[in-house]
Amino acid sequence: MQGTNASVRMDKLTSFCILTTTCLGGAAFLAFNNGFLLAYLSRLEMSGSEILILLALPLMVQFTLVMPFGYLSDWFGKKFIGLLGMVFSGSGLFLLTFAGVAPFRPTGVVVIVGIVAFGVGTAMCGSNWFALLDPLVSKATRGRFFGKLRLTWQGFGVGCFALVALMLERFPELETYRIVLGILALFRICAHDRLFPDSRVGTAQASE
Repeated sequence: MQGTNASVRMDKLTSFCILTTTCLGGAAFLAFNNGFLLAYLSRLEMSGSEILILLALPLMVQFTLVMPFGYLSDWFGKKFIGLLGMVFSGSGLFLLTFAGVAPFRPTGVVVIVGIVAFGVGTAMCGSNWFALLDPLVSKATRGRFFGKLRLTWQGFGVGCFALVALMLERFPELETYRIVLGILALFRICAHDRLFPDSRVGTAQASE
C-alpha cells in the first residue's frame, strides 16, 4: 500500500514539473505570436517588410530542422537534445535584448542571429517533446492531461503578457522590452531543469 501511495505522489510531482516546464518555455514562444516581438522590432525602427520576414523565421527554421533533430534525438538522447534546445532558444532571446545597443551592430544582423537561434532551439525541443512525455503519461489519462497542459501554459502566457502590457503602458521605454526578453530567456533556459526530477526518467529512457 505504501508503494502505491509513493507512486501516486511521484506521478503528481512529475505532472507538476511537466506543467511548469511547458509554462516557462511556452511564454517565450508566445512572444512571437501575441505582438510583443512585433512591437519590440518596431521600436528598433525596422521596416514593416523586415518585421514580417523576421517573425516568420522561427517557423521556417523549425520546418527545416525538426526532422533532422528528431533523428539526432534518437541517436544522442531526447533529454540531451531538448536541454540543448532550451539553451539555444534562451540564448537567442537573450541576444535580442542587445539589439540596437553598441557594439552589437548592425541591429538587423543581431536580430536575425537571435531569432534563428531561437528557431533552432525550438526545433530541437519540438522534435522530441511528445516522445519524452509518452512513457510518463498513461494512455487512460492522455487526452485530459494534454488538454490541461495546453490550457495551463496558454493561460500562464496570457497572464504574463497581460502584466507586460500594463508594465509597458506605464514604462514604454525600450529598456522595458529588453528586461522582458531577458526574463523570457531565463524562463526558457531554466525550464528544462524542472522536467523529470525523479529517477523514473532514466529508467524509461533506458528501456527505449
